[in-house]
Amino acid sequence: MFVDGDPMTHQEALSRSDAECWKKAMYDEYDALMSNRTWTLTELPPDRKAIKCKWVFKTKHDANGNVDRHNAHLVIKGYSQRKGVDYTDTYSPVVRHSSLRYLFALAAKHELTIDQLDATTAFLQG
Repeated sequence: MFVDGDPMTHQEALSRSDAECWKKAMYDEYDALMSNRTWTLTELPPDRKAIKCKWVFKTKHDANGNVDRHNAHLVIKGYSQRKGVDYTDTYSPVVRHSSLRYLFALAAKHELTIDQLDATTAFLQG
């Protein structure tokens, strides 16, 4: 089933004709977060507010342009953090583009083959 464009909110995702695909993607994400023990529920100090989160949706296509799968990721709104208050409490490692360019150049120099894969919970394995 194909609907033009990816949903912007979870309400939109669940009100579309492909809602079951998005619901499964959200359950898969939730299961991955829980099985990897991504967080621990705690009581917030009285002077603190929880950092909000949102769902991000992306339709993955195969080489022929057909819908391969639906991805849903629960992401934290890190831009709401404040330095000196909660800025170092949440961290997600990312690769620098210059590091990737170096590795590609090295592979080209030594005539190495580069393989690509899509790991669903790679971001949890910093």
